[in-house]
Amino acid sequence: MACLLEKAVAVTKCHKKVKGIQKHYVRKRVRHQHFVEVLKNAQSTTMSTFRTFRLTNHVVSTVEITKSCLCTFHDKRYILHDGVHTLAYSHFSLNVRASDL
Repeated sequence: MACLLEKAVAVTKCHKKVKGIQKHYVRKRVRHQHFVEVLKNAQSTTMSTFRTFRLTNHVVSTVEITKSCLCTFHDKRYILHDGVHTLAYSHFSLNVRASDL
């Protein structure tokens, strides 16, 4: 999840990236304010619901999918005490800290 808000002289552009969510959904429904709200409220997540085509056993069908769109939970990173910096769970300094305990 990433959002970059560019403010130029006459035009404001917002570059949004959400992993696993279709581009048209992000373009039409996800706003910069949604990113800010999720980051300020660490417990909140947003869900997205959209329809797509799926092919199963050579049969085309439309399905409605509900996915987690914006979430602050990092399952592959260890968040340090300052709440900003992170390390991968396999980082060498985390092993040293665990053995110090």
